[in-house]
Amino acid sequence: MPRNRALSPMKPALADLERARGPLTAARPISGISAATLGTLRKRKRGGDEHLAQQERHLERNLAQVDRHWQLTMEAAARAREEEMALRREENTQTEAFNLAFLRTLGQVLGGSRHGPSPQEDEPPL
Repeated sequence: MPRNRALSPMKPALADLERARGPLTAARPISGISAATLGTLRKRKRGGDEHLAQQERHLERNLAQVDRHWQLTMEAAARAREEEMALRREENTQTEAFNLAFLRTLGQVLGGSRHGPSPQEDEPPL
């Protein structure tokens, strides 16, 4: 009994197959595959290459689409930040105007002279 059969009793050795069927060459079809079937397999393989190229193009388009989506998202986020900053600047301007008007009114109510000069001394009285 050959040594490799002892290691794998369920699988015949390649040498045993070659003795039983002859050498595996292109001249002799493998397990009954006809030349037409081999031609079809070759065409499928070429079609497989085309399929792989098509998948690659599809993946490249998807990556470009994801990249464009990411860019649009980042641009939208930047615009939102700019709008938020503009709103905050306007709120700060309004708050500052309110605070100055409040202090001016408070100064008028308290008489201004007891607490020193009012914040807007350079403005003429109304």
